[in-house]
Amino acid sequence: MLNRILLHIVNQHQAYLRYLLILGFAVLTVAIIPKKGTFKYDFEKDRPWKHETLIAPFKFTIKKSEEELEIERSALLKNFVPYFKRSADLKTNNLNNFKTNFAKAYQQQDNKRGDSLLQLNLGLHLLDTLYTTGIIDLSEKNNSLEEINVISGQVSERVKTKKLWNLKQAYRFIIDTISKNNKVEGAFLIPIVENHIEANIQFDKTSTNNIKSELLDNISLTRGLIQEGEIIVSKGVIVNQDIFQALTSFKESYESNLSSKQTFYFYTTGYGILVTLIIAIIMVAYMLIFQVQLFNSTRRVLFVVLLMSFIMLTMSWVTQNDFPTYWMIPYCILPIILQNFFGSRLAFQIHLIIVLLSSFVLPERFEFFIIQLLAGMVAIFANVKTVYWSQFFISIGLILVTYILGYLGVHFIQDGDFGNIKPMDFAWISANALLTLLAYPLIPIFEKFFGFVSNITLVELSDLNKPLLKKLSLKASGTFQHSLKVSNLAEAAAHEIGANALLAKVGALYHDVGKIEHPLIFIENQHSGINPHDDMTFEESAQAIIDHVIKGVEIAKEYNLPEILIDFIRTHHGTSRVEYFYRSFLKNFPENEVDEAKFKYPGPNPYSKETAVVMMADSIEAASRSVKTPTSESIDDLVDNIIAHKIDLNQFQNCDITFKDITRVKKVFKHMVKSFYHVRISYPK
Repeated sequence: MLNRILLHIVNQHQAYLRYLLILGFAVLTVAIIPKKGTFKYDFEKDRPWKHETLIAPFKFTIKKSEEELEIERSALLKNFVPYFKRSADLKTNNLNNFKTNFAKAYQQQDNKRGDSLLQLNLGLHLLDTLYTTGIIDLSEKNNSLEEINVISGQVSERVKTKKLWNLKQAYRFIIDTISKNNKVEGAFLIPIVENHIEANIQFDKTSTNNIKSELLDNISLTRGLIQEGEIIVSKGVIVNQDIFQALTSFKESYESNLSSKQTFYFYTTGYGILVTLIIAIIMVAYMLIFQVQLFNSTRRVLFVVLLMSFIMLTMSWVTQNDFPTYWMIPYCILPIILQNFFGSRLAFQIHLIIVLLSSFVLPERFEFFIIQLLAGMVAIFANVKTVYWSQFFISIGLILVTYILGYLGVHFIQDGDFGNIKPMDFAWISANALLTLLAYPLIPIFEKFFGFVSNITLVELSDLNKPLLKKLSLKASGTFQHSLKVSNLAEAAAHEIGANALLAKVGALYHDVGKIEHPLIFIENQHSGINPHDDMTFEESAQAIIDHVIKGVEIAKEYNLPEILIDFIRTHHGTSRVEYFYRSFLKNFPENEVDEAKFKYPGPNPYSKETAVVMMADSIEAASRSVKTPTSESIDDLVDNIIAHKIDLNQFQNCDITFKDITRVKKVFKHMVKSFYHVRISYPK
């Protein structure tokens, strides 16, 4: 039993890996969604309350708005008086230093003038007067202060600055006082006294900041209380500033009450269920029903999951780092890239998933979802047939217009005027459109890394002047003309059944490049009447014909053709037989046992609608050349018989083409082959 399980896992490991990749994206999404309670009501200031009368289920305080708190802080700071500190030691030190320096200076005079003791006492008196009152040093920032708090020891005193000395006033006081005293020598005494003047009241930054912070911290953050059972807002009432603040406070308290450890598990489980349902229904079920081929490719699923994860991580990073807006996230990059590689339907499905999942996290969910959904759809529609750079810029312009109109439409509905429209949002929307342009240089990068082919590359490869097609036209002109007709048939038929018409067209152009190696082996290139098969056995002829598939793959790889185009070379004959030489062998050697493998192409069979269409178009175009007198009936029979033969050989068993598709393809082929041969109805004589 265990061995059987292990064997099953080994055989199906690619399928399990794809499911693990998708599951990993779901886990990542749930992990980055904030796990907190959400308020059930939406409300806006100056708009009516749309819900039933709201009654408080518990008691909560009404918090002041940030504007109210800012007004209170500004008023407090405006009236705040800074703190200065008086230095007690400075007065004592300068008085003692003055005595010492005065004595030295007086002794050094050659001609001693004035009474020594009188001058000493006068100087001490002046210094004592200044320091006792206080000398303050005011910076330019504090120069306009009328009052300050002066800290002396452990005591703080409010003092008017005009009652204190500044340095300029102190110097003027010394000069005027000494100059008026005729008993002292001013020229000697003034400089000595001035040298011992400095501010003893200095700005105390630490005390000022500490007391200021304490005052700001003491500001009350609340301005009221709502009791349990009290009406918060009645239905239909206009939400004014007071009600708005009460609702905001209730919302914060409500979500805070829901943020317990127990509810965290419920949130995680709830988001896990929703995320899983969204991904399972919109992505996995869609792929399994409509795009099985894509889902069966691990490389493609990995690419889609990586792109989705990048967008979700970018969204999470923007919201967690408090960016001014989420409009800058270029969501339209995702559908543009996916549309170029996998078509419009998958691009829309994945874009829908990303917008839904992002709405779990981002604010203004309604406006976000509507606008991003519309922009994504425009991005897809505008890029359906975009193959030239000028069309890229047109599509970006259409996306930008959609964003702007959607933004205005939602705000007009919500606000009824221009009041709450933020002009800066338009700048972010424009930046979003410019960032969306990154999708186009990213497309060729992803082509190289993941082996995909975009419409742009296909259009480039369809240029008949490309080296390989040029070589085919010169070395095998008949095959080249055949390829052109097959490409026209394939393009029209693929378009009719909703397949990738451009891919079918380009695949048909390159499907027979292997005939470059030995062009004369093939009848469409034989113009001289010489047929190499006349000198070959039937087995050798069949092998020479079969070899053009193998050689075609080698040549295509040499010219670096994308793998998806090489698949057209591998599959355009599937596992069918080289019917002409097989039947010739049977006819000429009826008694011999035939080795059917020598007459069979190596395959594989077509795996997509496009490769199936090219197989049918190739056989029908080649066979139609053998019709000697083409009529409407003979061409109809030819198309029906060839396609029926392909079905009998099970050539389409690996692709998702239906009988309904085949019926529509036959109708296109019949019409176009008739137009090739100008078949007309017979007119009466």
